[in-house]
Amino acid sequence: MLKTNYPTLKYLIIGLFLLLASDCSHKEKKATILPAPDIPEEWLRLDKENFSLRYPPHWDLQNGPEGIVFHLFSPQSSPDDTFRENVNLVIENHIAGMSLDKYVALSVKNLKNKFNISFSDTRKYAIDGQVYYQLDQQWKDGMRLTQHIYLKKNTAYILSFTFESDEKASIQSEGKKIMASFKVK
Repeated sequence: MLKTNYPTLKYLIIGLFLLLASDCSHKEKKATILPAPDIPEEWLRLDKENFSLRYPPHWDLQNGPEGIVFHLFSPQSSPDDTFRENVNLVIENHIAGMSLDKYVALSVKNLKNKFNISFSDTRKYAIDGQVYYQLDQQWKDGMRLTQHIYLKKNTAYILSFTFESDEKASIQSEGKKIMASFKVK
């Protein structure tokens, strides 16, 4: 007659149950639906073949260096202001076979390995049916980074807003509205 070790069998069954439960829970996160931003009529439009964006006329639009599609620079808040808050876009092609959730998980891991981050938060949102992840990070030097990451047709769009934590609320508000106005076509 075969003897079984009941406690071992019990833990094996519990372990298998937990393994199956964790595998089933690896579904993609649901996005929180946000209202479309209220963009002032006087804001300019950057309209390209694969994306569009709105921005205030007093922000300075420049072509980015290699790898960056564009930079939008805020005006200086004072003559002593040495850092201009900015929004920029990086497009990464050929992201085959990767979901938005997996791409973002890898991006967060890479950022944490490269930068001295004191705070990090990741959330999934949707505006007008367009799903993206928002990464908010604060570095130990007081700089803040908000990124919106979109994935469409094996292409990742990484829109970043870099600003100083103590910058005027109006600049931060404008930067966040610029980010929310972004659309992938």
